[in-house]
Amino acid sequence: MELYTADEIGLAVARVEKVIPPHWGNRDDISGIDSPSFRSGGFKSLGLLSQKRPGKKFRSTPGSAYWSLPPQVSSVHLLAHQILPAAYLVTADVRLTEAAEERFRALQAAEYLPQVTISSVQRIPGWFLGTGLTSPHVEQRKAVSTWVNDLQFQTEAALEPFFQGHFSRERQSGIPSLPAIEVMTLEGAPTEGTEFAQWGDKARMFFSSIGEEIFPYTAYKGDDTVVSIYSVIEERRRTAWRVYLLGAPQANFSDIAAAEEFCSALQPWTTLLSFAESLDGSLHRLQALAAQGRRDWGLRRYFRLYANLVDDYTLFSRLKGDVKQLMKCSESMRLAAFTQVKTAGGREPAKLSTALGSSVKHYFKSLKTQAEATMNSTKEYLGLRNMRLIYLLQLAVLVISLCSAVFAYMAVRQAARTGASQTPAQVGR
Repeated sequence: MELYTADEIGLAVARVEKVIPPHWGNRDDISGIDSPSFRSGGFKSLGLLSQKRPGKKFRSTPGSAYWSLPPQVSSVHLLAHQILPAAYLVTADVRLTEAAEERFRALQAAEYLPQVTISSVQRIPGWFLGTGLTSPHVEQRKAVSTWVNDLQFQTEAALEPFFQGHFSRERQSGIPSLPAIEVMTLEGAPTEGTEFAQWGDKARMFFSSIGEEIFPYTAYKGDDTVVSIYSVIEERRRTAWRVYLLGAPQANFSDIAAAEEFCSALQPWTTLLSFAESLDGSLHRLQALAAQGRRDWGLRRYFRLYANLVDDYTLFSRLKGDVKQLMKCSESMRLAAFTQVKTAGGREPAKLSTALGSSVKHYFKSLKTQAEATMNSTKEYLGLRNMRLIYLLQLAVLVISLCSAVFAYMAVRQAARTGASQTPAQVGR
């Protein structure tokens, strides 16, 4: 999912419609998508991208087109959402092939051997080689997370022409940059609340192998759906939540539709927390550059980071004001039906809506203080730099004026000498 403002969403939709011709039957609940709106909750289906087969030519039809996708992806459904009055999303519902699902299961079920690692090479006084040994569980988790990480990065690379918003502004090679919600099915898992909590506690090693280190404590369960709002996927730069469907080995059409509807309710919160992480990263980069002394040759990068911070803080201020409206909307109220699977210290299980609202509230409050302090210090520093630049310019003007006066004096004196040497000859004539 990619974040856009009201001024950017029109261009984003236009880029998609250049590839996927719009269909007259597509539902469009975003009134005035090309202009700002004071309401939220609308969406628009932008069309379906299918896997392009080599050696065959296909023409795009209204509502669908063919695109070069990773071999593990069968189709991608693009949608535009207005999650808040000031925030829009373009999302991609990615469906994997059966071969990709089997590959994921095979990676998780395979046996792994520990690996020897070299930690250091020292000479004390002779040569000493420091080594270590990983566990099979670590190697299993690394293999699964690497496969998921590479698949998301390949998918983002294939869809890069359609995603050019806030999160993709600073891409890194080989690392996914967009927040994601992964949907999986759990075959054989119980659906009753207490029974599932006991089963989830016993299956912690299984969830740890797929990136869920503390699954029971970060999971919230509804009737037949479980959502985990914390997943440790190596080298992930954005929020990666997981939704688990219970009771069926394979999801049917109704399960997929229900999962899509539930993900639509989670998307605003995923976006807010991902945006907060992005703003936090911008603050740390600016503070790290300031700690290096703000050398003169680094001012260009400093100004660029500060300009990005100003833009992010402007959007942050609007999003912060819209959070209260988000907590009152009907989709967010649905999240109140999800209860925490397991708590620490005998505390009362929290509701998913309460946990998300509290996390966003405290995160935004902390970021506001840090952002204001960083921006104020930056303004003071830039003010001092401007004063120094003005003094240097005044000194340069003074030096240039003195040089001009000296050159003018020398030119006049030279002209006087030349005139004096030519006067006797003219008289003799």
